[in-house]
Amino acid sequence: MSPRELLVSLALGQVLALLICAISLISKYLADDFHANTPLFQSFLNYILLFLVYTTTLAVRQGEGNLLAILKQRWWKYMILGLIEIEANYMVLKAYQCTSLSSVQLLDSDLLLGGQQGLGEQKLFGDLLVLGGATLYGISNVSEEFIVRNLSRVEFLGMMGLFGSFFSGIQLAIMEHKELLKRTSAAFVNLSLFTADLYSLFCGLLLFHYKGERS
Repeated sequence: MSPRELLVSLALGQVLALLICAISLISKYLADDFHANTPLFQSFLNYILLFLVYTTTLAVRQGEGNLLAILKQRWWKYMILGLIEIEANYMVLKAYQCTSLSSVQLLDSDLLLGGQQGLGEQKLFGDLLVLGGATLYGISNVSEEFIVRNLSRVEFLGMMGLFGSFFSGIQLAIMEHKELLKRTSAAFVNLSLFTADLYSLFCGLLLFHYKGERS
């Protein structure tokens, strides 16, 4: 590897680290301040974006790199890998609801923070989720490196977009549909209440003949 390639790799790694940090902070913020228990929905959005960009790219390709050709040769391998990555994402994002941000990132919150009281079994469960997710991430990352080096990056991302969006969508519909309905219903209620101000303005103009003041 040339010095230029090494610097580019290092720079991209730091950008990735910043993005992962941002995802971690946002996930913890959603869990603590908004009580949004939707880890599958967060992952589902990522897979949908991959599907729209990379899976469609594979679909319009010609020859052996086409989506159908790839599915015929190794669909079951990508299906297993997709399930592993989905559950890894789910475990780590779910852990933000149960344990501290430091535990998720370092698995060492007792040492760094002097222990947190009151979390008890929930904190232990969160730490176990992180360990399980990290193990699955390890399997996924090793498989990803093999595929990218021997096949192609577009193929890997496209197949993850296909199987990831499919299986995470099914899991989302089973496990988080009530939470999503509750959140979206609350949003629609708030939007409906905002229109009360508009109706009041119309009534004032028609019934009480309000006139706008010029500045």
